[in-house]
Amino acid sequence: MKDGIKFVCFFAIMALVMVNIVMGALANRNGFYHLGGMRISNHAKLVSTAKSEKVVDVVDEIPFNPLNDPTVTLLDELDQSQTSSNKNYKIYGGFWAAQSFKPSKEKITRVYILVNRTEKKSFSLPSMVGNKKHVGVTSLGGLKSLKNKGVYDQKKHVTSDLGEITVSIRANLYRSDLTSKSLSPDEIPKNTNAGWVEFDLPDYTVSSGHTYYIVVHTSGGDEKHYYSWCYIDYNRYSDGNAYVSNDGGSSWDVQGWDFAFKTYGGLVGEEPDGVVNRWVVIIGINDYEDPGTDLWFSVEDAQDMKNVLISHGWKSDHIKILLNSEATGSNIRSAIRWMDSKEDEDDIVLFFFSGHGFYGNSIAVYPWNLFYMSRLDENMDKLGSKNMVLIFNSCFSGGFKNYLAQSGRVILMSSKSNEHSYMSLQLKNGFFIYFLLEGFAGSADSNHDGWVSAEEAFDYAAPKTSSYEPRQHPQIYDGCPGELKITQV
Repeated sequence: MKDGIKFVCFFAIMALVMVNIVMGALANRNGFYHLGGMRISNHAKLVSTAKSEKVVDVVDEIPFNPLNDPTVTLLDELDQSQTSSNKNYKIYGGFWAAQSFKPSKEKITRVYILVNRTEKKSFSLPSMVGNKKHVGVTSLGGLKSLKNKGVYDQKKHVTSDLGEITVSIRANLYRSDLTSKSLSPDEIPKNTNAGWVEFDLPDYTVSSGHTYYIVVHTSGGDEKHYYSWCYIDYNRYSDGNAYVSNDGGSSWDVQGWDFAFKTYGGLVGEEPDGVVNRWVVIIGINDYEDPGTDLWFSVEDAQDMKNVLISHGWKSDHIKILLNSEATGSNIRSAIRWMDSKEDEDDIVLFFFSGHGFYGNSIAVYPWNLFYMSRLDENMDKLGSKNMVLIFNSCFSGGFKNYLAQSGRVILMSSKSNEHSYMSLQLKNGFFIYFLLEGFAGSADSNHDGWVSAEEAFDYAAPKTSSYEPRQHPQIYDGCPGELKITQV
């Protein structure tokens, strides 16, 4: 390592210290510095990460409504809908509800329902105890005397917890779900006007023009703890009807009205066509909403990756790049949907992220939200491609393979699950990305076949990264039977 190089670790917020103190306290041999993962601000503060007290919102735990987000372009389309309402139906316990509809698309992707939840405080009646002859006492005097004798309990607060609300699609009300999605009670508007709530279903291929059913139910609840699905009290939607059940779906009664719903869908288009196209979503975040969390060179990582891919065979209109404030959780999901609308089974898709990483299970997206790998896995599962590369330059990224590993995927991670990832002021990239880019540009073509595979690029970049920064050890998961060719030399 050479003098004068400074490293930046991708990590989150812990403490504020003056720069001159940090420089003196954290200097290691040969003048190297660990800057706690953040750019030093004009206020001469250094923000480190280890056990942050900052509250980090959870991406995808709050329902995303694309109809209210002008920055997002939806790539699936509104198919069927009935949006009027003047009443609501209570859903709890064995009280289920359903709405039939006829899709015009070949694939169902999402369902919205107009819903809220109600949770009221309730109390039990006084509980009588003791001799049975006292149970029938109704006079205030008698009840008081019983109380004084200690023969009844004080009122006890009673709760009847609502479970998750589940929306599923069925081809027949009396058969099993084709696809479904559940949300926790906290994701549904409470004791307010109902709101449109998205249920992002695992995509399912359907027969357009045939009748299907949106089925909604929950566990738990009672007359004071329930979900309300809004409906219009006449048959406004011509291609379907509302149905209700009071025995948990064992029997159903058709109604002369319609629930409020929207379905989204698209064309299937994922069958292999014999042509290998390459599609990529690239994300880089230097500037989070709080300047104290900012980074060096993540945007540069992203831009350099885009340039290398274009210089080595990738088409510019096959690349979606999100930088800084563009890289919100909703925009990332939308970009993956864009990729899903383009690719097919024999295409190659690449997902690239450079920014903060947390706990070996999540990345930080703009403004400062966690995007969990389990949710990323759900989104990537919707793609038809059998050839995926996922690249992460973030702290603790080695843990991501626990959530993303499966057949057909190659995952390149910049560090072990318990390690930081570092950046270089001299190289103006993260160490791992700098050498990975060198590899993709041609240096990693070890078998001289004119292509650089994901595996070759990793084998080139990993030892060089650890040589320059001994505290960092890149990791790979390889779920592809052969080499996954990425760039053409």
